[in-house]
Amino acid sequence: MLHLALRSRVNLPLGIHGAILPFILAPAGFLLGRSLGFLQATEHGFIYFGVVNVHYVHVALVFPAALIVYYLVWKYLIGFFNRVVGIAE
Repeated sequence: MLHLALRSRVNLPLGIHGAILPFILAPAGFLLGRSLGFLQATEHGFIYFGVVNVHYVHVALVFPAALIVYYLVWKYLIGFFNRVVGIAE
């Protein structure tokens, strides 16, 4: 909906809107995990549920891949669905 609302003023491709999502979802997930108590941040990485250790290096390697995946999914899949329902240009 943001893409449709901003289309007349800012000409950003739909894929860019999808690539912005990890920048919103990652901090929101971090805050939710910390507030619910199942995520701990240590000097080496994150600990989920007291069992799963994810090092910061892995996060740094996966985050660009997530950006690429979100970009492609929004560009092709969501763009296709927008054309099917008739809300794409």
